[in-house]
Amino acid sequence: MTPGDDDPLTPDEGTIDAGSQLTAEELAALAESLQGSAPRPARPTQDVRQEAEQKAVVLRYDLVGSRTTHHYDMPALDLVQEQFALVLAGILSRTTRQEATFRAKDPVILNFSEVYASLRMPSGISVVEVQGVGGNGLVLFDAELLLHLVDLLMGGNGGPSDVMARVTERGFTATEKHLIRTMVEMVDKALCQAWADITPVGLRVTRIAADPRHAAIFLPGDRVASFEVETTWGAITGSIRFVLPVEALRPFEKRLAQTATTPSLTPDKDWHGASPENSTT
Repeated sequence: MTPGDDDPLTPDEGTIDAGSQLTAEELAALAESLQGSAPRPARPTQDVRQEAEQKAVVLRYDLVGSRTTHHYDMPALDLVQEQFALVLAGILSRTTRQEATFRAKDPVILNFSEVYASLRMPSGISVVEVQGVGGNGLVLFDAELLLHLVDLLMGGNGGPSDVMARVTERGFTATEKHLIRTMVEMVDKALCQAWADITPVGLRVTRIAADPRHAAIFLPGDRVASFEVETTWGAITGSIRFVLPVEALRPFEKRLAQTATTPSLTPDKDWHGASPENSTT
């Protein structure tokens, strides 16, 4: 048979001669590599767990900054908020004798950390004892709106104020605190009427401050209910908020869940306080 025929033993097809045989060192290396590819013996579970923990990817989640607002199962709170904003609009407009626009924002239940993070320096902070539901709460005024109302109550024209920087440095004076108490009394009257069908409610001021740190009466993760009314007085826009712990509402949960809000009761959330004919219930 000549080279080139289909001979399985021709050198071109891999015939093994003496010069191509593996040495002892090469055989040893081959055996070692084969052993390395063999299945590894089982390791103790504890070792595997420790290794997994060391290699785990850590996902960072901001529990304080994350927004956890969600819908609540207390539809009567919507009606309470509507009535609160409507009555407060009338009281403030009659007292200041100036027309303003008031808008009730939907009540929300959220972590207190979210309320605290929204406070700027200075703020109008009143820590109150909420009589009728038990526990403490907060009445919060945006600083610019608060100083506008203070000026109006003192007989001024209101509007943008240059007192903001001084309030930041010194806090509120005794006169300013007295007027803030007067404004909290107005909020108290509005809340009393708004909550009349649920439970008698009253506010007693225990502290007034401009520094947001004084508002930290709850833990960051505590659930609170926030009732906010936005108002515009000419060039001044700000909000008034009433905040109380959700736990204070638990005894009235069934009553708050019995009343549903219908479109006919809330056609519009905007009121012009000095124009009663523009108010809707």
